[in-house]
Amino acid sequence: MKLNELNICIQVKCISFCSSIFFPNNVKKNGYNNNDIEKKNLDECEENNNIKLKYLIGNIYIGKVINVGENVDNIIKGKNVIGIFTVNSKIKNDEIIAPYHDIIEYPCNELKNDYSLCASFRSLYESYLCLSVINHNKMLKYIAIFAENVLQVLPLLKMLLKNQVFIIIFLPKENCLQNRIKNSLEEYHISNDSFKERVSIFSIDMNIPEHIHVITNRLGVKIIIVYPNLSIDKNILKKNIFTLSALNANLIFTYELDYLNPYECKLLFEKGVKIHFFNVNNYIYYDYFKRTNAFNYVLLSILNKDIDIPSVSLNKKYFSSMEEIFSSMPCGEGYNIYINKNIDCQSDNS
Repeated sequence: MKLNELNICIQVKCISFCSSIFFPNNVKKNGYNNNDIEKKNLDECEENNNIKLKYLIGNIYIGKVINVGENVDNIIKGKNVIGIFTVNSKIKNDEIIAPYHDIIEYPCNELKNDYSLCASFRSLYESYLCLSVINHNKMLKYIAIFAENVLQVLPLLKMLLKNQVFIIIFLPKENCLQNRIKNSLEEYHISNDSFKERVSIFSIDMNIPEHIHVITNRLGVKIIIVYPNLSIDKNILKKNIFTLSALNANLIFTYELDYLNPYECKLLFEKGVKIHFFNVNNYIYYDYFKRTNAFNYVLLSILNKDIDIPSVSLNKKYFSSMEEIFSSMPCGEGYNIYINKNIDCQSDNS
């Protein structure tokens, strides 16, 4: 594959896959299906490749620069880099061809840390993008989050704890187990003291309005974030959200919202509630500056030790050619990391 003037060629050490915390499960299960791709009767090989490549877009990779275009300084050859797979990236065997401005030099340390960083980095930069749609001000005291499990929330929670707000998290009853939550906090290096001081966790099944009105002195919550893949009935979810929302509240949905009936629309209008849709793909595909800003913020925070690399549970898989990734289905809980068998295999003792 020929390099253009501003491209570089990177041999991939590891790459994340299916690592977004804002994708509905049905998209992951149906989207990353190599059989569906192979069944399509496409005339052009390049078009077939584009269909496959879109499933890598937004994921993080770490690798070494092995070649550069004419207008790229040769000094970067041999350097370790980290980058986001974008619409301008292409693959060949175990290599990625990417624009020079899509990567940053990265001082690789231990393999175990590199794998953990690569696997969890997307959830961190996506959470920073989500944080950017929250209108922070001195009057903001409470943020409510509805999620299926605490692991989804932790990347955003780690950033919210830097602000003087109280976070109220609602989880299904079976996911409110204290031991599971404690273990997840340890993975993200969130201290138990700061968590107890600023975070409250409730079961979605309990009487939500009663508890929230006590906590917020009957003022309600100004910011409500709803994560995808909730197992709760959508009508119950909407009822709880509309009841606990304060006047002029902002609802942030990270996936499509079901049909609102006239009564619900009237309720929203009377309370001055605004609905926002956080579609992470819009930022990854179309907003270069916000995507890059989020990527740089997270990387610099990690390099400056403001954010510790999460010690997350990894689902490791191996490849010798990038094509092999597309035939692999997503794993269950935890983060997925794909490791190049052609390099560093002997050093991987974790």
